[in-house]
Amino acid sequence: MDRSEHLFECQHWLRIALDQNSLLKDAHFLLGYMYEKGLSVSLDLKTAFNHYEIAADQSHLKALTKVAHFYYSGIQENHSVFG
Repeated sequence: MDRSEHLFECQHWLRIALDQNSLLKDAHFLLGYMYEKGLSVSLDLKTAFNHYEIAADQSHLKALTKVAHFYYSGIQENHSVFG
């Protein structure tokens, strides 16, 4: 398997995991990262932010940092992490 096949498998299984349990903060963080970087999915900062926000709401520290970065960068100005 090459890198792109591994990334495709990764996002596939992350989605299956979230279908089973939508509160898996690590899965949301990883999907957010994949969308932020365009890894095996289309680059989509809004979707990335939404996944990071779900993980941040569950106290995922790296996701909290990503959400803060998005706010600082002005990428998402009209979303609330905790509200």
